[in-house]
Order: sequence, then C-alpha cells, then structure tokens
Amino acid sequence: MGVSVWMRVLIAAAGGFLPVGAALAAPAPDCLDSVAPLRCEAYRQGALSCLDLSGGQRRACVEEFTPTLSCRGRPERCRALPAAQKQCDTLQGAGRRQCVLASLPAAACKTHANPVQCQRRDEAERACIAESGSANRLCVAGKLR
Repeated sequence: MGVSVWMRVLIAAAGGFLPVGAALAAPAPDCLDSVAPLRCEAYRQGALSCLDLSGGQRRACVEEFTPTLSCRGRPERCRALPAAQKQCDTLQGAGRRQCVLASLPAAACKTHANPVQCQRRDEAERACIAESGSANRLCVAGKLR
C-alpha cells in the first residue's frame, strides 16, 4: 500500500520526509472524496502557500495561510482568506503568499478602538508581506517603532 497524494501533501506541508519537489509534482488532492472536504480544501490551500519554506517557518506559514472553518479574532481577514486563496490557485510558495496578502482587504480601522494604531499596524503588515513566521513579526514590530 503506497502513500496517497493527500498524505504526500500533508507530509510535505508539515516539513516531513518528502522533498518539496515531490509535493510540487503531485496533483492537488481530491477533497470531495475526503471525510472532511472543507477542512481538506482549507489545508490544501494553506499548504500550497508554504511549499517553499521548511521547518518552523513552514508551520507558522501554514497556520497563517490556512483558512479556518470558524472565524474568530480578525473576522474580516478570516472571511476574505478563502476567496483570496481561490483567486491565487494557480500559484505556489512565495508568489501565492504575495498574491493572497495583496488580495486581502485592508483592516477595518474606522470601527477600531484606536483607528490610528490600527492603520499603522495594517500598513506595517502590508510592508512586511514577503516575510513569514518570526521574521514577519520582527519586521512588523520594527515598522511600528
């Protein structure tokens, strides 16, 4: 019994034993046959955004770019992420991340408790678009100083 395409994508996205090239060559898994098709599709989208990263950077990236099934925290970003991921479906890795981030709406700062701070943070996050994981957090923190 061999490893299914879905398992290859999962292993590669989790920084497992398959080289990135093997995951890139594998076709997207058929999530319609999955036990949890919505979760499968969300994870597939997140994994495709992070194929060029490894280790901790990949895990942080997958966490950031995988659409959740229940929006909490930043609801406007959460609701827009699946559509942004679909819009960038032909891309992988850094190009996909940039496409997804560029497709996300600006933060809704008018209703924020501190609109000026919200606007500064949104601008800093967009300026640090190419970074991921801890490098992104350091970039954003540096821009906010």
